[in-house]
Amino acid sequence: MKLIRFFIFSIGLYVIILSACSSQKGIPAAFYECGVECMGTGIDGTQLVKSWGIGYTIAEAVEQAKLNAVRTVLFKGISSGKTGCMLVPLINVSGTEQLHQTYFDNFFTAGGQYSGFVVLSADQSIDPKDRIKAGKQYKVAVVASVLHSSLRKELEKNGIVKPLGSGF
Repeated sequence: MKLIRFFIFSIGLYVIILSACSSQKGIPAAFYECGVECMGTGIDGTQLVKSWGIGYTIAEAVEQAKLNAVRTVLFKGISSGKTGCMLVPLINVSGTEQLHQTYFDNFFTAGGQYSGFVVLSADQSIDPKDRIKAGKQYKVAVVASVLHSSLRKELEKNGIVKPLGSGF
């Protein structure tokens, strides 16, 4: 009897593991971890970054890369690549994203406000080695400028971060 229970338990565990590793088609690309690295900074409060995105089309992957760039500047900071980009994220208080969830849900919707704070490089071309097709999806890297100063002002205006001159 114990052998039968063990066998049934093993099959159930095997099925759960297989279903968890199956295609992630229904999960938005925002849940994939993609890197963002510093390429340099501008004098006007911008950060030039190389950001990766994943999508079922190249256009989706590019849009996801733009979103990842802004999200990284907001919540993680940019620690890889060249020096000069802000290592500390704009939002460095734990729980801020959950506290202002409605704002960030609207901010990060498709074509949402975030797209006004990231600009693709002038030629908007994608290096062939930065475009990878894996199955039905594309992984694409784009070089973009994140308008760091403007993004900070937006967050200050909406009460999400304290103004720089307000003290502690």
